[in-house]
Amino acid sequence: MISILTNKNSMNTLLLRRRVAWIIWRLRLTAGDILSDFSARLLIQKVAYIMKTKELLDMEFNLHIHGPYSSELADIYMELAREGDEVIKRLASQYKPREDEESIVQLIMEYIGNYNNIEHGLKVLETATTIYDIYDYNKPKYTIKDAIEHAAWLKPWIEDGDYINEALKLLKTLGLLKN
Repeated sequence: MISILTNKNSMNTLLLRRRVAWIIWRLRLTAGDILSDFSARLLIQKVAYIMKTKELLDMEFNLHIHGPYSSELADIYMELAREGDEVIKRLASQYKPREDEESIVQLIMEYIGNYNNIEHGLKVLETATTIYDIYDYNKPKYTIKDAIEHAAWLKPWIEDGDYINEALKLLKTLGLLKN
């Protein structure tokens, strides 16, 4: 019985590594990006979190300074980055994404690519995932307005510029909020 559980766990681990490698590859990130650039790691975290909200990824996330964060995910992408681009590419090629996974990554890439300043796009993504995480965790007690107020209390900078409106638009586009 123990060997069956061990085999099942190792298969789940391999599938998860393939999925994370595919996310990295699909976002056009390299091992060097992950090891040296916080923005790359933030992007992986947010894309994976959105997949989790759509029930495409079974992973635990907790609210962190930059929004929802999974230490399990971080361990996987850092390990993959240390193994190098060839391992990431090989594992990514072994993963067959569902159509909705591809759609999410494509939408996020297009969304962030629409900004001349990628940091702005990442701030919108951070705002959107933070608002949604607070809202989802506190349903039905919280309305979306309550979640926005809570997020603004945690992150006062989101009230500068148009982060909240852009975040809400993104959440609606992703189908996480109704119009």
